[in-house]
Amino acid sequence: FAMAGFSEEDIKITFDSDKLILSAKSKDDKKDKHYLRKGIAKRSVEIKETVPFSRYDIEEARATFDNGILHVNIPIKESAKPKADS
Repeated sequence: FAMAGFSEEDIKITFDSDKLILSAKSKDDKKDKHYLRKGIAKRSVEIKETVPFSRYDIEEARATFDNGILHVNIPIKESAKPKADS
């Protein structure tokens, strides 16, 4: 997920009713600075993605944030993986 303009502390990740919810609100902590123009406006974002809890192990979900990109990894439960034919 592209989250340019936000810091890691601005981002909140929650799960609710088979939904992954990413929300972020940027802080304007440089109010004493004078800018001619800022490239990324102060804003809020909320993204909802369907994640069937019966198939994915949300307890093992991991997220990393690097250079404005949020990577969310939610592994598939062993019980939901396809069975290999022997």
